[in-house]
Amino acid sequence: MGADFVALIPSQSAGMGYGYVTVVRSKLVSMVDKELGELLDSASWTGPSGLVWDIVNQKYDAVIKGLTQIIEVTDDDVTKGVLAFVNHSDCDGEFHGEECELILKALKQLRETDGDVIIENLIYVFEDAVDNNGIVAIW
Repeated sequence: MGADFVALIPSQSAGMGYGYVTVVRSKLVSMVDKELGELLDSASWTGPSGLVWDIVNQKYDAVIKGLTQIIEVTDDDVTKGVLAFVNHSDCDGEFHGEECELILKALKQLRETDGDVIIENLIYVFEDAVDNNGIVAIW
C-alpha cells in the first residue's frame, strides 16, 4: 500500500509508500526546525513490542504544536505549507487552494537543498493544482 498524491486536473501523480510520506514530512519539518524534524524519526517510535502508537501520536502532536508556535511568531508561508502537509492524513483527503500554494512554496524551498525525485514529483503535482485551480487528492 502507499499514498498517491494526485492533482485533480490532467496531471501526473506522485506516488510513494506510506513510510516515505513520513520521510517527506521529516525533511520538510527539519528544513524549518531541526529539533522538530528529529521527532519524526521513525526509529524512535518503537518500544520493546514494536511500534508504539502513543509515542507516534505524542511526537506528531509536539511537531504540530511547534510549527504552530513558529507560525504565530513569524507568519512564514513556508512554515504554513509544512504544517499543512504534515497535519494531514497520509492516505486520504484533499488539499485545496491556498493550502496547495503554501505547500508548493515549502516543497520548492526544500528542493533547493534536496535532490529527491519524490519531492520533484510532488512539486509538479502541486504546481499543476495551483496553476489550474485544481485540488490535490491523496488516495
